[in-house]
Amino acid sequence: MSSEPRNVQRIEAVDDGGHSISRRKLSIEAPHNGNPIKSNEPERNRAVRSHKQSVGYWWAIFVGLVMIILGLPVLGGGVWLLTLGGTWYYSVAGVGLIASGILIARRQMAGVWLYLATWLVTICWAYSEVQFNGWP
Repeated sequence: MSSEPRNVQRIEAVDDGGHSISRRKLSIEAPHNGNPIKSNEPERNRAVRSHKQSVGYWWAIFVGLVMIILGLPVLGGGVWLLTLGGTWYYSVAGVGLIASGILIARRQMAGVWLYLATWLVTICWAYSEVQFNGWP
């Protein structure tokens, strides 16, 4: 009789080198109906798959793509303005929008912080351009 618990099965296999590999497979069953409540798939893989199906996952991708799409013309116009001897701000803002869009689409918090930094640079640039003199 095996010394392992009832819900653990031992699987024997042979690797490429001809060595025997012994793995344990855990199968936990529900007490009343016998249906498995935990699959043999690793927990991380199941979490990643369900995570990619969530609304938040697709919303982050959407927001990131919008930021990239909006950042491209800002960067292009900024480079054009630099070649004409204009301000550097639009190039920096375009790069900031594109980079933060990529990071947000990848669901990295650094994208939010980079967007905040881009916004702060925008505030500083606007103040340096017009101070507190609004439109006439």
